[in-house]
Amino acid sequence: MTESKSEAPVFIDAEAMHRKNPDSFDAPSLDPRRLDEIRKLTTGDFVKVCANNERFWAEITARFGSKFTAVVDNRLLNDGLECGDQIEVEERHIYDYMRFSPNYGEMR
Repeated sequence: MTESKSEAPVFIDAEAMHRKNPDSFDAPSLDPRRLDEIRKLTTGDFVKVCANNERFWAEITARFGSKFTAVVDNRLLNDGLECGDQIEVEERHIYDYMRFSPNYGEMR
């Protein structure tokens, strides 16, 4: 696993982007039903977030209330983050999610 960069990336707030561009950006945390699903996310699930004008998937490795520690799970085109980097994000940064845990048995 690659070590975290010394300068933390700035994650784009999905809720703010959805309010500005509702047809282009999803913000599941604004939907009460989907927010309930986000609050059930745990280690091994995936979240889609955005930094450096690039959306990407990250696997959750820890959860602390509305904050997550995750590992980048994509090869990225822009500089700043690499596959395997550890990141910290909040519920408001989530554009999409995939549940994959023993309780669910398959990706959703």
